[in-house]
Amino acid sequence: MLGLALMAIPFRIARRAGAFLISFALVFNTALPLYIPFTKMLIYSEGKGAETPIIFGNVINMAKEPLYIGYIGLEYPGGYVGPLPVYSSVYIVPVAKFLQQNLTIYYDVCGHQFYTNISKESITKLCKMDSETTAALCRVDMMVYGLIEYKEGIALHAMPFPKLINVSTFTSNYIEVYTDSDVEYGFYISIVDGYTIKSLRIDGESVGDISNFFKYKWYWYNLNGKTYNITIPVGIHKIEIELYRDANSAVEPDEIYVYEAQSSLLGYTNAPGLLDEITRVMYIDIIGATLYTSLLLSISAGLANLLGGVSRIRVIL
Repeated sequence: MLGLALMAIPFRIARRAGAFLISFALVFNTALPLYIPFTKMLIYSEGKGAETPIIFGNVINMAKEPLYIGYIGLEYPGGYVGPLPVYSSVYIVPVAKFLQQNLTIYYDVCGHQFYTNISKESITKLCKMDSETTAALCRVDMMVYGLIEYKEGIALHAMPFPKLINVSTFTSNYIEVYTDSDVEYGFYISIVDGYTIKSLRIDGESVGDISNFFKYKWYWYNLNGKTYNITIPVGIHKIEIELYRDANSAVEPDEIYVYEAQSSLLGYTNAPGLLDEITRVMYIDIIGATLYTSLLLSISAGLANLLGGVSRIRVIL
């Protein structure tokens, strides 16, 4: 309506602004539903034909905040594939070998396999595919249960999950979290052995010796680590964690585990083929949405010039 109103004004600048608003609304309203076919066009390479089903989706925690970094693992009756890196808040997984099997996807970080909303699910049923389906591209958003956030060998998780949680700062040396809960809950800190917790404060007060809150040890591929648990009472609280990181210690799984998982999933036995596929997936994951948005903006600008550049057009309201 604003675009139509501006187009009715007999001044060039106003009419051009109105033309752009009209064009923008028309183009995006029409083209946004076509993003999935556009993604299909990018996602299928010569090596991976249209008969290869793929699932993708956003990765979020129970607070519906995106999880940008981490690893996922796929469990099926014949075994387990992981760790598979999440390069942004979107995962992309070819699932040809899992179509006829029940698949469980975990968020695999810091010695824990966090359950997600995809548990013992048939991909064929989940994506409503049939045996004759081709060019299958299925979106399934993944919610990770219990995990607050993961970054560089540090995982924060809670049980039960608080109603509100905000991680305001998350670095390798300092973490600041604000929470609000109607019930008492356990706040867990899982760290690889490359980290040491120097201090832990609740509402500005130190909890004392951190070893009193040690819960258990774990082994994560080539890394050892430990988990601490502190009980957080009802209400609004500020949690501060100070850490020391050993610069000579690894904090992420060795690349050989990632390579083997990706090789098993993608079905490549040679390094060049695997690297090509990883590069393609990362390109689609990071560039695809930006590329499509740029394309729609270009079309909107062209249509706006067409509408706004015709001096005899007048819109009567």
